[in-house]
Amino acid sequence: MKPRWTFAKDTAMQLIKAASISFPVNLVQLVDRLPKVQLMSYNTMVNKICNHGMPVDVNWVQEHLADGSQDAALVKMSNRDELIILYNSDTLINIPQRIRFSIAHEIGHYLLNHPFVTSIARQGETPSSITEKDYLIYEAEAQAFAQCLLIPTPSLKENDTLKDIQIKYDVSGDAAIHAYTEYHDRRPWAWPSIRIPKYSFNHPRVYSTPPTTGLLLIVGGGTRIYCHKCKELSISKSKDHSNFCPICGNRDIYVFNQYNSFSFHERFGDKVLKYPDIVVDDDSKVVSCPVCQNEEIDGGDFCKICGTYLTNRCTGIPYNDMHDPFHAFSASQLISSDGCGTLLQGNARFCTSCGCVSTFYIQDLLKDWNDEKSSILAEKAIQKAKSMPS
Repeated sequence: MKPRWTFAKDTAMQLIKAASISFPVNLVQLVDRLPKVQLMSYNTMVNKICNHGMPVDVNWVQEHLADGSQDAALVKMSNRDELIILYNSDTLINIPQRIRFSIAHEIGHYLLNHPFVTSIARQGETPSSITEKDYLIYEAEAQAFAQCLLIPTPSLKENDTLKDIQIKYDVSGDAAIHAYTEYHDRRPWAWPSIRIPKYSFNHPRVYSTPPTTGLLLIVGGGTRIYCHKCKELSISKSKDHSNFCPICGNRDIYVFNQYNSFSFHERFGDKVLKYPDIVVDDDSKVVSCPVCQNEEIDGGDFCKICGTYLTNRCTGIPYNDMHDPFHAFSASQLISSDGCGTLLQGNARFCTSCGCVSTFYIQDLLKDWNDEKSSILAEKAIQKAKSMPS
């Protein structure tokens, strides 16, 4: 028995055609459409097992259910008919693109009808186990399926660079290199026999998650906030639960952390707008004054040149009061104890905890978010027009 390369790739092409898949593939939505298959993170499985009275952690799930895999596994629980694609959602360990490939790999095992063994990698431990040779063949076929599902070789263009492939298909550098090599070497076994007349592409997922540095990285990456209204993706410095969007003050937000950021990446990663930022440190204090660019800012709350308040945090002032002509706010109120004390990111106009305006917004250091959004969309339209063939 040898790996069925063409069969594996043709199965992926049949799925692309039958499901009318656009690229980059939305794997969360795709698994939702597969019969008797459920997608579940290691952390979600931990919560489900703990809720049934058995205290376990991620390491236990990885070792006992995922066969020791740090990436993903196809498992069947004894009390249910469905198969579960378990995946490690911790993006501090696995980048989203690696998680995507791991899930596509497990879909391959399912659709290629590989003999299901609860602990498939533990060859020879039970009478129903598979041989090491067969296991390696199944792995190779699932790998070929995943590669073709995420980056169908016939969909590539002659002038696609490695960076183009990574962005267009939302894949890792290794997967992009493999696809690039397959396309340009014209290896017969690397190409599926099924062709699709036209491929559909969505907006690339440019901003998967905000960068995490310093203290936020040490404590686990911070709480992410995605706003369904202004489309900003940000990190909250609030110790409490985040309730408001820092850009527009909206409450229709999706709050998550590094353990469920992959789900965000798949569902909303192509719908993010990035608002201009004032660079601040871990204490939300500017690196240089945003008004006069003075860099000598140590030792005080205000810029000694222009008097600008230098830390972005909650003022305790409601948005409506900020625009009330009968209210005038002095500089001393910016450092009063009226606010809830939440430190904010550099482009935050609103407090993520209580929704009051920020010190940067009330000083007009940040433009109204609607005006900023119009500028961002106009720039995107210009860039899109430039990229269109003449």
